[in-house]
Amino acid sequence: MKKDFIRDIQNSCEKAVELELSLDETREKYNNVLRNSNNKAQQKKIAFLESNLEQLTGVKKQLIEQNSSLEREVVIAERKVLARNERIQALEALLQDAQEKLTTQNQKFEAQLQAVRERLEQARRNQAQ
Repeated sequence: MKKDFIRDIQNSCEKAVELELSLDETREKYNNVLRNSNNKAQQKKIAFLESNLEQLTGVKKQLIEQNSSLEREVVIAERKVLARNERIQALEALLQDAQEKLTTQNQKFEAQLQAVRERLEQARRNQAQ
């Protein structure tokens, strides 16, 4: 899960960089067009480039927001995993302790049972005599 988040973040960053490069190229083309001509065909091209620039800016903002959101999700997921692992360790320690106590109690019970059996056997022998 963590690797997927990191991969998503890396992909988002790469897209953002590509979009920034594309944005710079578009701005450069826009400035060149403005300097070179004012005819209608180039005005259409300018309008197209401006529209493209606006779209790229919007996508860039969206990717930055998505990247921030994914980074927050990764931090939250890491905290949850850490808390879960700590809980597992605590439960394992409790289980080990309970098993040790049970083993000790079982040994005491077996010793008491053996003592009762020996007394019973002794009583039977005494009764048989």
